[in-house]
Amino acid sequence: KVYRNSLDEINSTDFVNKELGKADSCISFIRKFTQLLSSCFSQISNFLDETKKNITYHALLIAADRSIMFPFVIKALLKGMPQKELEELARALEQIFLRHRIIGTRANLLWRLNDSYKMMGNGAKNVVNHIQWMKSRKDWWGYWNNDELLRTLNMGMNHNTAKILLWKYENHLIQCGKAGYKVLRYDDIEQPHLEHIAPQTENKEPNNGYCPYDEDFYNRYLECLGNYLLLSGSHNMSLSNERFQKKRESYTYLQQQREVRRMTEQDPIWDKEKIHLRHSKIVDYLMQIL
Repeated sequence: KVYRNSLDEINSTDFVNKELGKADSCISFIRKFTQLLSSCFSQISNFLDETKKNITYHALLIAADRSIMFPFVIKALLKGMPQKELEELARALEQIFLRHRIIGTRANLLWRLNDSYKMMGNGAKNVVNHIQWMKSRKDWWGYWNNDELLRTLNMGMNHNTAKILLWKYENHLIQCGKAGYKVLRYDDIEQPHLEHIAPQTENKEPNNGYCPYDEDFYNRYLECLGNYLLLSGSHNMSLSNERFQKKRESYTYLQQQREVRRMTEQDPIWDKEKIHLRHSKIVDYLMQIL
């Protein structure tokens, strides 16, 4: 893709074989292609090293469709894009990748980013502006606009996508809290799991700390960001569909767990009202950053 300066999907083996079959240029092709291939590996190695230190690059790597992301990153690095603009590019790509994950449209994201990829030089402005344009469209191009984003954030979603969104929300809570707390990398959370605070299997014990599971609860509250919580795999497996009181006592690790504790300090019941309140807070934040 970098060699051809196009994101279009082709059979790479067929492409190479076709070039090797050109008797007058095959030696030149081998030289150019292998040199660029070596450069691509070097640039990706450098980028992956940077993701260990730069949370913006790390966030892009977590959210990305890598078959699209890597050509953008490689080309930007080969063109000598300054770090400030590379970070702008990373943030814009992360936004459109996350919107694509959340909204779940069948629209071809690769095709709609290809022209901006072809035209990208050593600056990020054209790509960033194009992605902003994609996010603001109200016509048949508007697959990834704010209306669609808000609509789908208010629905149930893929659990892996929800984990990424809650990780971003966690870092938002960290940054809004006491100074000196470092933001978390996604892999700082041991085997990140998605917990349903009100469990998927209803707890039938009396005084279980949950509201009744009526049809409205199943349709609007059980599978939504307000009822999802990020925690480690071992923590999640220890809870299952326990009473809320027991779950609440264990919510002491991440900031979002402590937030749930604070919300239920005076009234230790996890009900529709509290789910809606927390859901609205998370969605408001995501609408600001995506």
